[in-house]
Order: sequence, then C-alpha cells, then structure tokens
Amino acid sequence: MEPTLDPSALDDPGRMVDYYRDPIHNYIPYTTGESSEITEKTLITNRWVQRLRRIFQLQCAWLVYPGAKHSRFLHVMGVMHLAGKFADHLYDSYAKTMGKDSLPSKQHVVETCRLAGLLHDVGHGPMGHTLDEIYGKNGYKTTHEDIGRKIITEELADIIRGIRRSPYGEFSEPLDPEIIANMIKLPSGKNTQTTPWVDVFSKLITGLYCVDILDYLTRDSYFCGTKEYGTVDVDRFMNSTFVSREAGFTLHKGCLSALKSFLYSRFFMYENIYYHHKVRAFDFSFEELFIKAWKHLSVGDPLDDLEPFYGLDDYFLYSIPNLWASHENDEMREIAKDWDRILNANVTWKCVHEMQYFPKDHLTSLFNPADVEQKMRDLIYTELDESVEIRVDIPFLALRPENIARDTVKHISIYDPHSQTFDTVPLERLYDEIPFRMLMIRIYTRSQEEYSTVHEAVRKSLKVDQYRPKTSF
Repeated sequence: MEPTLDPSALDDPGRMVDYYRDPIHNYIPYTTGESSEITEKTLITNRWVQRLRRIFQLQCAWLVYPGAKHSRFLHVMGVMHLAGKFADHLYDSYAKTMGKDSLPSKQHVVETCRLAGLLHDVGHGPMGHTLDEIYGKNGYKTTHEDIGRKIITEELADIIRGIRRSPYGEFSEPLDPEIIANMIKLPSGKNTQTTPWVDVFSKLITGLYCVDILDYLTRDSYFCGTKEYGTVDVDRFMNSTFVSREAGFTLHKGCLSALKSFLYSRFFMYENIYYHHKVRAFDFSFEELFIKAWKHLSVGDPLDDLEPFYGLDDYFLYSIPNLWASHENDEMREIAKDWDRILNANVTWKCVHEMQYFPKDHLTSLFNPADVEQKMRDLIYTELDESVEIRVDIPFLALRPENIARDTVKHISIYDPHSQTFDTVPLERLYDEIPFRMLMIRIYTRSQEEYSTVHEAVRKSLKVDQYRPKTSF
C-alpha cells in the first residue's frame, strides 16, 4: 500500500518516514530514523546526491525560459517517488503471474527501484549531455552513466547495502548496488547476466514510458511555464501496466490513447524546449568555451579519479567570470570575458535558417545521410566564402522504436481484453500515426553582418525556396 502523509507523525521526533514537499508530486516520502540507522535519508544527504542540487536539470534552457532553474536533485527525487509507486503496483502482478518465489520480497524490489530512480542521474555533471561530448573530445571513453555506475558501486555501495526499509515497509535481504546500476544501464562490452524480475522492473527506469521521462516531461514543462506541452497521465500508465506470462511487461489496450499523448508530449517538449533554436545556440556556445576551459579545470577522466569531478558543478562554472577575470593566464581571462557575455544572454551563434517540416526524401536527395553535417557545410560553402563562419546543427529525436521486436529495452506488448490477446499489433498501428523521428536542420552564423549573405547561400545551395526562412534574430 502506498504510504500516506500522517500530519500528526511530523511532530514525532522518532518518526520513521519524512517528506519532501514537491511542486509536481506534492509530498515525497523517504525513510529516516535514529542516527545509527542507515536509511534513505543517509543516502539522500550523502554529498554525491546532494551535489545534484548544484546541477541544473536543463543546462542552458534558463537563459531562454527564466523559470527553468530547477535542479537534477528535484528530478531524481521525483523519479524515486514514481519508481516506488510503479514498483509497488507491478509487484503483485509479477508475483501472481510468475510466483512469489521468483523474486525477492515486495519491499526489497520496491526499494531497489526507488534507489535506481534516485541514483539514475548521479553521474551527471554541469551542462548535461554536453559534458559527455567533451569527454569524448578529450579521448575519454566516459559517459555520465559510466560515472554513475562507479559512484553507485564504489562510493555509495555500503550505504545501499545497509538500507532495510522503504516507506512501504521493511525487508531483510540486502540490496545489491550492481543490480541498481544495471537497472539504470547495463555496462557496455560486458556479458552481464540479469534475472527475469530485474529485466521487467528495469523497464520502469529505462523503458518506453519510464518514470524518468514521466517525471521530466511534467517537471520541465512546469518550470518552463509550458505545462500544455508536458501533460502526461501518470496514474493511467501505472494502473494499466501489468506482467503477463504470455508477454512479460504489458500495457492494457485502454491506455493507448495516453501512450499516444505521451509520445506527442515528448515531441512537443523537444521541439519547443530542449531543441529550441536559442537553447541549442547557448548549449554549443558554452560547449566551445567549456572545451577551451577544460585543460584549466584539472578534472581529467572521472573514471580515473572521482574527487576532482565532485567539485565540477554548474555553480562553479557560472563563477568562472569572477574567478578568472583577473587571472594571470591570458587565455583564462579571455574565457572569463566570453563566459560572462554568454551568461548575460548574449549568445554567440545566431540561427539563420531552420527546416523541420520537409518532404521525407528531401535530405537524402541532397546527400547520403552519413556525415550529413559536414556534407551540408560543404554544400553551403559552394555558395559562400570560406571566411564566413557557419555552424550546421541537426538535432534528432527517435520518437518511438523503429523495430519493436529488436528493441528489447523499449519493447512492450499490448493486452486486448476483447480478443484476450497479447501482441504488438495495436502498438504498431499506433506507431503508424506517429513519425519515427523528429529531425531539425538549422544553420547558424556568428555575425549579424553576414546574416543575409549566409541565408542567401543556404537558399541557393539547399534549394529550400519552398520553406519559409527565419527573418530575424
């Protein structure tokens, strides 16, 4: 049974559950207790989780949507909460179908999912996924998920193993940090064996309508002031999801409309928030500076040493203009100057032209999709002097799986109560109404003086007279 708020218990100094007040989920429960007991509070107040308070959820979006300054800490608390609710609901279905002996106790499974939700972003640094790209450009085979696994299995492992309660009740079996890390993402290049119950409950964390996406769509749209884009029927998803012997992770056919709405909500959020042309411009303007600043930050590869990475957060990065403004190093002073300019909403790159709604085969008629950005640049420069600097940006989103059978992470089956069948046909029909991908093509320039020149070169080289160009900044 889901924990409910007992106002009288808030005055009890020995209470076992406490609450965070959240603008999306109202009250988020977490376990607490005597100082000698290891509880969820021990984990939540650990410096690696608290560090997420200093990481913006939407990296640079607040420069376009001023309210979007919420932290990853708020998000992971929300994901933990939803993961517990979903797992509590799904457990009874799994136990009834597969047998109670096929998985640990209910509270153990619920807590495993809650901690996977809490820790799924623990390896993120400032600037979000931009930092993953910087790792690659510095020759590190590192992602935020790899860092998260290291933090979970090394820094937080003892705390995780010591927790014996969720807000839903107690359990005796020790939690396994490796299982929690595997639920977030299996390690690459390793043949990691997982048990059937872990495979099923992992879909709550990384599946088609996982609690991560359900929380961030609702939360991000709330803080951006665009609630109409992030409307998701979370309760309908939860109550329509169950485990069947025929198909495993299953969604009732009656929830297909909610699923369609969810997929379109994700589309609208990426189109209007995450891939907004100015948000993208701020992202790669900071990326350029971040690459220059990296050698002065002495962070190195976090997989070699986590300690320098711990101090790398958005609060530190946004202090660079003050910290480096009078530095003896010329390059650091110049970085500080440029950083300050961008923080004052003076974006480096200006969008000259944007295409999104174009014929399906238009892109491939111009060139082979491989190395598309470089080939588009080459094509534009046939009409443009090479001294004019441009940037081609092609944000991309796979809205839904292209092949349901092969996508084991996103795979779900639909139960039709009329025919009493378990298959993917209703899902395939729904997918026929939804495009597989969202693709935008944007061309940016640094110079307002060259704005018209670049636009004319784009118009001629890409033959896009049928598209209405952007006419202003």
